[in-house]
Amino acid sequence: MLLTGEFKSTIDKSDSTSQNNTRRALATLIRGCYLCDVWDTAQNRTGYTYYDPKAASTIDRIYVTVRLYTRKTGVEHVAAAFTDNLAVVLWLAIDTPLPVRGSGYWRMSSSLLQSEAFRKEIDDKWHT
Repeated sequence: MLLTGEFKSTIDKSDSTSQNNTRRALATLIRGCYLCDVWDTAQNRTGYTYYDPKAASTIDRIYVTVRLYTRKTGVEHVAAAFTDNLAVVLWLAIDTPLPVRGSGYWRMSSSLLQSEAFRKEIDDKWHT
């Protein structure tokens, strides 16, 4: 299981430099699903993902099962253009080999757009 998001709350007082905004419901969910936070604070680095003029907090998180945590090869916070928070990026080792790709790129044949059956299938999938 992989649980990610901007949780707008923290589960520990050390996750924020301002007032306590901890939520027991989030902590209960994390414990109940046996999840681990991928950000390793043991490396003596702050994990703040949101900064404002008066405070900093860790509200963006990735929680994973112990099995996925053992596959973690890296994690970092990076700036993203589409948000005022830092994004949490997680790398995992996988056993499945990557598919072999051919040269060039894929292009849909425009003749498919003439097919009523194809258009209906796309419309059905889009609206479900």
